[in-house]
Formats: sequence, structure tokens, C-alpha cells
Amino acid sequence: MRYLFFLTLLLATFCAQSQHAIVVDTVTLTETIDNSVVSQLPRVRDTSGRNGKAVEKINSFLLDRFMINSFNQKDLTEFRWYGVSFTSEIKENRLFLAFAGEYYGAYPTNVEEEMFFDLGTGDNIQNQNIPFEALFTLVGYTDFLNRYWLTSAKGAFQTAMECAGDIDPYCSYYDIDWYEIKNGWLYFSLTGDCFPHVARACAPDIMRSMPVDSLRQYLSPMGKKALLDDAYTTRYGIDKCLYNQQVKGELPTNLFLFGKIDSQHAFTMAINLDKSSDKVTGYYYYDDKLQPLTLTGRYTPQTITLTETVNKRPTGKFELKIDREYKKGAYNLHYNQSDIIYLSGSWSDPAGKASLPITFDECKVTGSLKRLER
Repeated sequence: MRYLFFLTLLLATFCAQSQHAIVVDTVTLTETIDNSVVSQLPRVRDTSGRNGKAVEKINSFLLDRFMINSFNQKDLTEFRWYGVSFTSEIKENRLFLAFAGEYYGAYPTNVEEEMFFDLGTGDNIQNQNIPFEALFTLVGYTDFLNRYWLTSAKGAFQTAMECAGDIDPYCSYYDIDWYEIKNGWLYFSLTGDCFPHVARACAPDIMRSMPVDSLRQYLSPMGKKALLDDAYTTRYGIDKCLYNQQVKGELPTNLFLFGKIDSQHAFTMAINLDKSSDKVTGYYYYDDKLQPLTLTGRYTPQTITLTETVNKRPTGKFELKIDREYKKGAYNLHYNQSDIIYLSGSWSDPAGKASLPITFDECKVTGSLKRLER
């Protein structure tokens, strides 16, 4: 028993030492434009001699991110960052770095960014926070938008577009990017990155709030657990990253689609793709009527086929296609490191005689589309 206890203690000590074998140092660099404003950048160091490859990989990533070839001021011919500062955390064999500062390119740009690394391999961990729309049921999300968001957001966007003239925004009024629960209220806002720098003054600044008690009816069971029981919006750093990975598999594959049929009939569609089968269920409505029409159907790789019914009578059909190659009128569905996929579609009458093209203005996806991307 004493021998076993000793081995256990030795192993625990070794693990504790391993976790703290990598430390984050602060490197102070001065920008090379005015040679006056300093920045403090993170650099990772291995104190044990066992994690050299991982440390080298992380530092190489950081050098690329800050667009420099060395952490040594004497080696730099150009360094265009102003006032960078950072925080760090090491936990669960992960490294979390968050930095903020200003980069001087064609225009000065304020940058805030979070990064996560696997300390065993040095790989950058792609962290995906729970998307706002993933917190809701199908009906709950569109009801929430219509009651608490779209009227003010559309008005603000109209003003912004008139101000910006011919400059197109990067975002849409569906891009709720930030949300937080505080003192019994939900606060939520539009993404701040809507217009290029030349029209930044025109960007709409939209933030709304509502009591949590009024929010509950719109949330899915997962949304209630994350927001209300697990206090998701108070989590930060590695704790939040681990939570994101934990719930990733629980997110349903929902598509919220916004567009026009035949370039004139604005509609909203909400559909769920069953992960255990090829079934699709949901509804859509024309934005000027808000009367839901039932949708049922199936999906195969690259195709979603839906039948529209009213009082159990077929009244139309949708065919949505996902392609890796761009076709005229297709919507860029989402980006990741290696894939770009496009969404296109059409509506037809029950007999399939009259077919009208669909143009998509926005699409929000929760969960995985892997079965469609094959």
C-alpha cells in the first residue's frame, strides 16, 4: 500500500510539473512607424525541455499572427502594432491567449482576439462559441426575431445604408453576434464588423435587452440549460472552450433561411435535419403575412427536398442544393479552413410545372452539415 501510495504521489507530482512546464513570457516591442508606442506580446517557453516541438509550433503561429519574423526588436524592419496587451491561462493541457491592440495597415484597426492551443501538440484549437440562434427552438427563434429584434434592426440598417451610399455592408441585420445575461436580463447586439473602414461611421449600433422570464418560452432545452442553469455567458477562457466542445454534439442541425422567391416574395424558413435519419421538418412563411406553412421532406448528400402543405394538402415544393462549386445566384453558406459550400434553390407548384428561383439573403446554421457536404 505504501508503494502504491508513493507511485500515485509521484505520478501526481509529475503531472503537475508537466502542466506548468510551459510558461508564457512577455515580449516588449516598439512599433516602427513612430518608434514611440510599445506593445506587449506573448511568447511561450518550455522550462522542462520535453515540449520543444509544441512550443516552437505555438510561437511560430504567434509570429505569423503579428506578422513578424522574430520576437527580437533588432531583427524587425517593420512592426505595425500599437499598444497590444494580453492575458493568458494554462489549464487542462490547453493554453488560452487573449490580446487587444491596434494595427496600422491602410487604416488603423482595433483588434481583439482569443486563441487556444493544445500544449501536447502545439496545434491551434478552433473554438466555436454557441451561436445565438442555436439557443432557440425552430419556432422560438423566428418568433423572437419578429417580436424583439427585426423592426428596430431593419430601421437601423436602412439608415446605415443611406449613409454608406454604394458601399455594401459585411453583415446583415440577422447577425446577432454578442449576448449576455446579467441581473435577470438578456442583452444582445449586432456584430460590430458591418462596414469597411471608409464607412465605419455609418455602421448601425444596435443593442437590445429583455427580461429572462420573457425569454424562456423561446429557448430550446439545451438553450435553457446553457444560458440559465450553466451560466454560459459568465464563462471565459479555457472553461468556456471546454464547455463549447462539450455541447457541440448536442446542437441540432437547424437551418434558418431568409430570402426571396422569384426575386420578389420575401420569406423566412426554419427547418431541422434529423441526425438519425434523412427526415426534414419545419415551416416557412412569407414575411408580409407571417402565416406558417408546414414543410416536410428528406435530405441526401447535397440535396434537401421539401413539400409544402396547407391543411394537409400539398401546395408547393422546395428543392435546395448544396454544391462545392459556385453557380449563378448561389449563396455562400459558410466558410471554414478548407471548405466553401454554396446554397441554391427553387420553388415549384405541386405538379412541378411552374418553377421559380430562390435567392438567399442570409442563412444561419446550427449543428453540423457533414452529411450534406459529402
